[in-house]
Amino acid sequence: MLRVDRLTQRSRSFESFCGLTPQEFHALATELEPLWERAHRASLLREGRQRRIGAGRQFKLDVPHRLLLTLVYLRHSRDLPGREPLLVEQQHFPVLLPPFFLA
Repeated sequence: MLRVDRLTQRSRSFESFCGLTPQEFHALATELEPLWERAHRASLLREGRQRRIGAGRQFKLDVPHRLLLTLVYLRHSRDLPGREPLLVEQQHFPVLLPPFFLA
C-alpha cells in the first residue's frame, strides 16, 4: 500500500505523481482535515438519516490518503482512453482548493 509519509520523502517523484510538492500537500491536508470532519459530522447529524451513527461501513483511509487518491485521480484521469477530464469550477470549491490547484 502506498503511504503518504513514505511517498513525500521523494519530493520530485511525489510532485510528478500528484501535482503538488510535499509542503503544499501537507498544508492542503492540514487545512482540509477539520473541514472534512465538520462536513462529515454534519452529514451524520442530518435530519432524515436512515441509519444510526456508527452504523454502516467505516472509512479505511484517513484524510491525507483520501486527498492523495483524489489528486492522483484528477491529475491522471485525462490519460485514460475515452475519458473526459473532470472540470472543477472554483465556485463549488472556494475554501477547499487553493488557486494554484485550479489553474
